Amino acid sequence: MDPQIEKEIAATLREILKWIRVQAMPTAKSTLEVTLADTTHRKIYQALDGRVTQMQLATSFNMSQSTISRLISAWQRVGIAEEVSTGRFLKTFDLKGLGIEEIVHKD
Repeated sequence: MDPQIEKEIAATLREILKWIRVQAMPTAKSTLEVTLADTTHRKIYQALDGRVTQMQLATSFNMSQSTISRLISAWQRVGIAEEVSTGRFLKTFDLKGLGIEEIVHKD
């Protein structure tokens, strides 16, 4: 394929992706706020950078590895996390980028 056509296709796809993200933000934010209602869960989610293991997260947050595994599995089911390599996961959204605080204020 012609390199110029490939560049044009790539630019068009980036533009489409940008608008899909903009349209999805309210739904994504709502899903994250409901799914990550607990402060600790938000901190764990935010730590999913694709490099840390479930065991490292369990140690860091003083939780069992099975609890971390259950949380991440639930997040995968709703589409807010993905496995990037065995036992290493990546968050789909950055909470700060969506204006979601890690600290949940209780009334």
